[in-house]
Amino acid sequence: MKLVKQTAAAALALTLAVSSAPGAAAYSLPYTDVDQYHWAYEDILYVSQWDILEGRTESSFCPDEPLTRAEYVKTLAGLAHAGLDRYPGSEFTDVEETASYAAAANWAFRQGIVEGVGEGKFDPEGVITREQMAAMSHRFYKNLGIYYGGEIDEIPYTDKESVHDWALDAVRAMYTSGIMKGREDGSFDPQANVTRAETAAIACRIYLDVEEY
Repeated sequence: MKLVKQTAAAALALTLAVSSAPGAAAYSLPYTDVDQYHWAYEDILYVSQWDILEGRTESSFCPDEPLTRAEYVKTLAGLAHAGLDRYPGSEFTDVEETASYAAAANWAFRQGIVEGVGEGKFDPEGVITREQMAAMSHRFYKNLGIYYGGEIDEIPYTDKESVHDWALDAVRAMYTSGIMKGREDGSFDPQANVTRAETAAIACRIYLDVEEY
């Protein structure tokens, strides 16, 4: 089983080394709701500096609030360095062409990373669950030609019966890759919402993992 051996702190160290070079200004978080003692501080610092996951306002990151589907496609697009200017318009009836996430949603749809929620809709403001995030992340990896999940037959989570069939392969892949971790009680908690702080940590793991390829 392949585990992500690097940490977000390692990536942060590289980032800070670059930003502290002569002539470069060190980056600091502009958010008043995330201090240096927050468990995801370094992850949030990293995704904020590189515009992978923005704050909800100029001064608030809202780390404990649930992430939306629109925010996650923007996060994945940032991780992929997608040229979003090539994805104008809107593939979904509930996404305005001028929305800040429209191009990211188009990119994710055309790359097979998202499928919408039916009837031509994307549900951009809908909160994303853990199994939905696993599925989108799994498709993101496959789009890059990276495959996980074949190393084990069954996922070891105590609530694996609660994982929808369409998400089983994705949850297995996230387990074997180490990108998404289970709860302390041994469950995966598939229908739980994903917080923005948790997303920052997951995004950093994805970035570090993809950089190995």
